[in-house]
Amino acid sequence: MLISIFYFYFLAVVNHLRLFIDIWIGFPGNTADGRIWRHSNLGSSIQQIFRRTPTVPVVVGYDHNRREITKPLPMYILGDSAYPNEKHLVTTYEMNQILSDPTTKILNKKLGGVRYVVECAFGVLKNRFRILSTPLECARHNPTYAIDLITSLLILHNFLIYEKDNMEIDIAQMDETQIENNQLNDNAEGDRPEELDRSRTREILYDHIQHQKRMNEI
Repeated sequence: MLISIFYFYFLAVVNHLRLFIDIWIGFPGNTADGRIWRHSNLGSSIQQIFRRTPTVPVVVGYDHNRREITKPLPMYILGDSAYPNEKHLVTTYEMNQILSDPTTKILNKKLGGVRYVVECAFGVLKNRFRILSTPLECARHNPTYAIDLITSLLILHNFLIYEKDNMEIDIAQMDETQIENNQLNDNAEGDRPEELDRSRTREILYDHIQHQKRMNEI
């Protein structure tokens, strides 16, 4: 699952099929991503939601007997660097972190590549419903109507995908430069909370990438 923010107080979780599977609407468009996350139903209850989900063993190295060392990787949602890095919310890295460590750069490219599905989902949504390509004027006078409108369009978007009415759009898969440009945009959000102690999940992914580098697998 993937998480992103839309220009109009809109937080959404998108899956690999470009379906919007969870939404949180109701904040002004200039609200920072991290703040919306903290006040959303998903952000405030994600620990309870994922508490009993299984973990996956990830190889991070070998011991002195050449036996694999593994760490349990929990289920997580992937988000951009404007969100808090937590146990069940793994974020891409900030620009200064990317430039300072080759392993971080590799991992960030992989995370950003997965988030391409999010960009594609929003691209399909905006191309299918052109009303979302410009700010919704109704939001100034009737926010409830605007929220209902966006929710309805998301339902229609999912319905059309289920009916296999997929709209193909010309979105090239993000390369390294595009991912880094997105990082610069993410870092400009402001009001980003400090990373929590529950950040070990991303470190496990980092250790796994580091192990793959040592084994010349990437």
